Amino acid sequence: IKRNAINRRLPFFEKYLQKGGRIFIAYSLPENDTEMADENALNKLLELEKRHQNFYIHQLPSFHYKRVWIRDDKKEEHLYYTGSYNILSFFVKQGLQNVRQEEMTKLLWDEENENEYKEVLTQFAAKYMEQATLEFEQLITSAPENIDKEFLKKIKSLTNNKLKFFVNENIEGFDDEYTALQDKKEEKLKLYKRLYFDREIDNIEREVKTLQSQTVSFDRKKGVQAKLNALLNEFSEYKDLEKVHELSQSLQEIKTLSDYKGFNNKKNKKKK
Repeated sequence: IKRNAINRRLPFFEKYLQKGGRIFIAYSLPENDTEMADENALNKLLELEKRHQNFYIHQLPSFHYKRVWIRDDKKEEHLYYTGSYNILSFFVKQGLQNVRQEEMTKLLWDEENENEYKEVLTQFAAKYMEQATLEFEQLITSAPENIDKEFLKKIKSLTNNKLKFFVNENIEGFDDEYTALQDKKEEKLKLYKRLYFDREIDNIEREVKTLQSQTVSFDRKKGVQAKLNALLNEFSEYKDLEKVHELSQSLQEIKTLSDYKGFNNKKNKKKK
């Protein structure tokens, strides 16, 4: 993987990814202590991997073949090229002469090629499954003592979109692993949401108890009600809890200055 070739092709990669296409790049482990990727070029590809859920890159056991698989699963059109021309390390400017002659040969997509493709696809699936599992476990391990919105956001952001492509591709054991990972994520998210909700409700409850022994302004009472409403709007699945009903009732019973003003006005009208 050479710097010049990658720099030339990055704009095309970006446009293709933005259109929804998927790009897979496999490169070899070192041969004779020689790295198979220019550091600068590789860093740019790894940056694409971070930014795009439809870009994949993986370093496979040492190999020297050059293959290009182009698949359109919707139209069921598959193209296969093999040969000496490596699109990631070789680039020829238009009109340039006296260049090294290289070419690739277009072959029929047969059962043997399908098996080779699936073998490589399986290795990619294993990499990204391991990566997603490790990311999930590290996040859970780093859970703060008091769950906050920022942590909930991090859990929700674990969409595992890179893994979705490999589902239903007949990769042994993958679908079960994917389902198990998704279930663990949902289970933890549900747990952390409830912990966060309970703590916020407790905070509002303490504030309400403090106000019950006072006569407060209408705006102060309205502010606490708005805080409770916002929490219930965000976590509507908990709005029917008995604790929530009791807190709402306690909040309604808080006396405000406007209540006393209304009472005094009624007394004055009766005197007249």
